[in-house]
Amino acid sequence: MEPPSSADAELNLKDYQCSARISISLALVPWEQFTLVHCQNHSRSSISQLCSLTDVKCMDTCTNPELEAKIAPCVEQKCTVRESLTTQRISDLKCGRPIRDRTKVVSIAGVVGGGVAFLAFILRMMARLPFFNGGPFGMDDVMIIVAMIFTIPFTVFSVFIANAGLGKDIWHVDFDDITKVLYIYYWDEWIYFSAIVPTKMSLHFFYLRIFPKKSFRIAIYIVMGITLAYGIVFILVSVFQCSPIKTAWLRWDGTAPGHCNNINLQGWTSAAINIVLDFVTLALPLRELSQMDLWRKKKIHICIMSVSVLLDQTNFA
Repeated sequence: MEPPSSADAELNLKDYQCSARISISLALVPWEQFTLVHCQNHSRSSISQLCSLTDVKCMDTCTNPELEAKIAPCVEQKCTVRESLTTQRISDLKCGRPIRDRTKVVSIAGVVGGGVAFLAFILRMMARLPFFNGGPFGMDDVMIIVAMIFTIPFTVFSVFIANAGLGKDIWHVDFDDITKVLYIYYWDEWIYFSAIVPTKMSLHFFYLRIFPKKSFRIAIYIVMGITLAYGIVFILVSVFQCSPIKTAWLRWDGTAPGHCNNINLQGWTSAAINIVLDFVTLALPLRELSQMDLWRKKKIHICIMSVSVLLDQTNFA
């Protein structure tokens, strides 16, 4: 079907709100089916300052970025989320803009990171073999096994979430897939905390195994308690971040009932505490190590343990 005439365009500019976006769809959909936007009436006077409403060429936002900038507030503030995303997708397609797709980067990074963590885990378990004289199996080993149990689904989900669309501009992701991405991410959040807490505590138990000084052990127990409390609090906060819970993955279009925490504040707070705990965990034994007359073999073993934990932490980050 041919695009409408200039007269038709002027008539429909009165009928369809956020009207300046109409020029984007002329080459893509039949005019009679164009029901893309239903915003409140955008000020025609502000648009007419740039273009005549009958000048279809001037109204083409592909070649008129100034017009694009002027009508963007209408789409962002007056249209629904779904309408805005659809409008942006149509704009990209009509104007021939490149579609960014980094989904493979997301999945590959997740798989490689998980693979490195698994390799560190295998080396850790091998260190317990009699051949390496690594000592008896202890709580530090139990904690790292628990961490690996949660690392496996965390790694697998990185592939699922990439296949659902994480790595693309959101307006090029199907609406159902946006919900799927947020649903997987919801599970990833509490799995993440379930993995990093035992990872830290594995190193804490390892310190208790080799450092006998009472004051140092008390400090370790305090850090362990803070780490455990951090994990419990943020697992619960992640699970119950929204009420009802399903709002966590349905709220993106603004139509789901319920309310959620300040997710940005929650994320930054968690990251800050996590960094402090990492620093404290890795810095605690430095003074003790400098004062101990350890065999070179034992010092190397301590370094390997610390590096393996650091690799796990880097993977989760």
